[in-house]
Order: sequence, then structure tokens, then C-alpha cells
Amino acid sequence: MRNFDHAVNVSSKGHLSRVAIQNDPVRPVVGRGHLLHNLERSVARVIIGQHDLDEVLQERNKINTLLRESIASSTAAWGLEVQRFEMKDVELPVAMQQVMAMQAEAIREKRARIIKAEAELEASVKLSAAAAQITANPAALELRRMQMIAEVGAENNSTTVLMIPSDFVSLAHNLNEYLRRQALRENT
Repeated sequence: MRNFDHAVNVSSKGHLSRVAIQNDPVRPVVGRGHLLHNLERSVARVIIGQHDLDEVLQERNKINTLLRESIASSTAAWGLEVQRFEMKDVELPVAMQQVMAMQAEAIREKRARIIKAEAELEASVKLSAAAAQITANPAALELRRMQMIAEVGAENNSTTVLMIPSDFVSLAHNLNEYLRRQALRENT
């Protein structure tokens, strides 16, 4: 395991496919494994350090290609050919996993709020259209009020207090007076 920036552990592995050691006494390659190990650590730090964590987690093939090409160019001078090099594993500390989970939760909440706001907008447009229709016919408003009262009474099975406009009270009073006068005329 390699520790980068003391936050993310990245496990990587290089594979030497062919070793072509030149007969050059100045550049003998001794301890190829140790040499490659040190090189892969430093190259991995540089390349992975240039990318965001999201890129490291999502674009592994791209980063593996960059790692392999960088290591291959360095080892070619030593007479070593690196055929394959890849990140094997990316381990995140628990604290970072919790932060990522909180970020994902915030994104989900944001999407939910956006969906709710869009629904509210759609409802307001429909309510505005309904208000325009009811304005054209005032009796429709009273019919809708009575319908809502009936629905509330049916759902809750409770006593409902009604707010009746004063016009209805006046109308009921006038109707009562009219009926009383009619009854007096008929009796006389």
C-alpha cells in the first residue's frame, strides 16, 4: 500500500515483461524490483496528485495509462520494459467515506428540493387557471367551498364549523321574512 497525502491509500503493481540489459558497465541494473518499486511510488504520487479524487475513482483506465507510459519512459533508459502497470486498489479513510456519503446525501436532497419546487410551480399555474375560471362565475366558488366542506366532513368524521358569507345570512333572513308574510296572507 502507498500512502498519498496521508489521506488515500493506493495499491499499485508493475509488471516487467522483458528485461533487456545492455552490456554497459556504467548502467548496470541491480535490484530491478527495488528500483521499479521506488519509481512507481514517486510516479504514482505525481500522476495521482494531479487528479481529483473523483477522477482517481472513476477514470482508472486513463490514470493507469498515464502511469504506465510515465514509468515505461523512465525504465527504457535502464533497459527495462514495463508492459503493464495499474492501480489495484484505492482505499479511503472512514472520515473521507463519511464526507462523501454526506455529499451524496446533500445532492439527493438538492434534487428532491428541485423536484418539489417544479411541482409547486406546476400546481401554482393550475391554481391560477382555476382561479381565473372561478372568477368568471362567482357561484362556482361557493360550489367549490361546499364540495370541500363535504370532503372534509367525510374524511374526518367530525364536526365542521362553516364560515358563511353575510350575503347568505341576509338572503336567509329575507327568505324567512318573505315566507312569514306569505303564510300571514294565506291565513287571512
